[in-house]
Amino acid sequence: MIVTQRKQVLWLGDHAPEELQIAISSAGSQLVVTSPDAVDPARQNPRAILLPVSKANIGKFRGPVARLLVPTLDVGATFIVVVMDDTQAKTVSDAVMHLVHEKDSSATDLHDVYPGCTVQPLHASEIARIIRTSDPGLMANYNLHVQGLGALEGERHRSAEILLRRAFSDCDRIALTSLDGGRSEDCSVWKVEAHRGNECCEPFVAKFAKRQTLEDENSTWSQHVLDFVPFPFRAPPVDERFVKGATYGLLVSRLASRSQRFDEYVGVVKSTELTIVSLFDGALRNWRRNTNAKEAQLGRIYALAADESEKTRESNARQGRIRKNILPGRARLQDAYQLAVKLDHQVPSPDALWQLLLDLPLIPYRECKAHGDLNARNVFVRWNAVDIILIDFSHAGDNAPLSRDPSRLEVSLAFDVATVSQVVQERPGEKVTRAFVGKMLNDELLHVLYGPPLLRRQWWRNAEDGRTDAIRQIRVHVIGEGVSNAEYQITTACHLLNYARPGQKTASEIAGAEEAERLRGLSYLLAARLLKHTRDLLAKA
Repeated sequence: MIVTQRKQVLWLGDHAPEELQIAISSAGSQLVVTSPDAVDPARQNPRAILLPVSKANIGKFRGPVARLLVPTLDVGATFIVVVMDDTQAKTVSDAVMHLVHEKDSSATDLHDVYPGCTVQPLHASEIARIIRTSDPGLMANYNLHVQGLGALEGERHRSAEILLRRAFSDCDRIALTSLDGGRSEDCSVWKVEAHRGNECCEPFVAKFAKRQTLEDENSTWSQHVLDFVPFPFRAPPVDERFVKGATYGLLVSRLASRSQRFDEYVGVVKSTELTIVSLFDGALRNWRRNTNAKEAQLGRIYALAADESEKTRESNARQGRIRKNILPGRARLQDAYQLAVKLDHQVPSPDALWQLLLDLPLIPYRECKAHGDLNARNVFVRWNAVDIILIDFSHAGDNAPLSRDPSRLEVSLAFDVATVSQVVQERPGEKVTRAFVGKMLNDELLHVLYGPPLLRRQWWRNAEDGRTDAIRQIRVHVIGEGVSNAEYQITTACHLLNYARPGQKTASEIAGAEEAERLRGLSYLLAARLLKHTRDLLAKA
């Protein structure tokens, strides 16, 4: 990929100090004097924009900051508010922080929301250093034809378009196809078919999300995935196409071609044994063989992690930091509790379940690095083969019990995957219509699947479809790894409670809102029964 050097630094004022011109020139850039009204960052692709603030324009500088800050950062440029008079420093800083607090009222620093923006006194050498050490990345290509961006709104649409024009700046046209099924909020994923002239590149996957989310995911990839997850089992990111804007970023990966997503795969097969073996003994084998023995109150660990995460949930969501704990906050389970009461009026309240988790005794278990979000939408199966491909390592890298990944996968299969069938409707004299109907697992089967003890063999020979067979194969595998029934039930109960939280997207996109409500209430009830059984089991030990 050819990356054009970006040397232009725009000074938004009448006259730039001579010492600053010299310092910036010595740093390899070119200072251009212009007015705020003449600037279009997306078209000009500068390396940096300098907005001087003095007594003469102290009352008018807020407008240019509000108008130009986000577009400047979206093209990768640095935005520096230059304080010409030290006596105005606090006024300027307060005005810029006001913009920050409009995005995140809990932010304490400018860089919490806008890392590429700074308020800097007129020190020529320091300003030149900031510009020299910044990396603006790829330029936006406004000759690129973008097709299929979709119905993003407002700032998200504008940012996504600019970031795509930057990430694929070496192309003539790109065609986007939305990849549905993701569960992350404020995130869009596309298949990208890129063309250079008459040549078509191998397809890419582009993930558009909060900047911090993608920075964390890219860092996790480098530290915990690249040298630890075997090459055939992962779709690698394309580092040179990773671009970051003011609030959002775009992470580009290679497409897992000639493959099928696991939630679709289990809808058409009956036996998943080879696929599950490929997952745990192939893709995850290196992580899962490097274990540490632990003895702790696992229920307490999960509950306290949720309480701690709940304190910063809103600010983390605004900044794009991933929630890695399994459990939601207990207050967010009240709605599911009310649904569960309709099924069993003796079901414990969220506070009672929390106390139960806190009081569970010490158990021995082993920890390893975990994927963290091993759901059926983050696993692909290659066509005509048993190899799998993992995607989305945003939650990966932390040490977690051996039970975390397999339990997460099986709960997603049981409660978040519908088998889809086509229904043909035809009446005499009317056009034929076709509707796609999703079928979730029924109550009776879910009660069997999640009736304790979980690690048992009685029902395994009577798996009804690919989903239940995959759950059977997962449990066979964890028994072979030495995971105890107590550990598996605690972790699975927590995953069930996480599924029950409000706002959790479900297969209701296919199966309907009524089905989603049924499953949320049932998941809460089954989690409560698992925890009570585990408490009684450990009391007898």
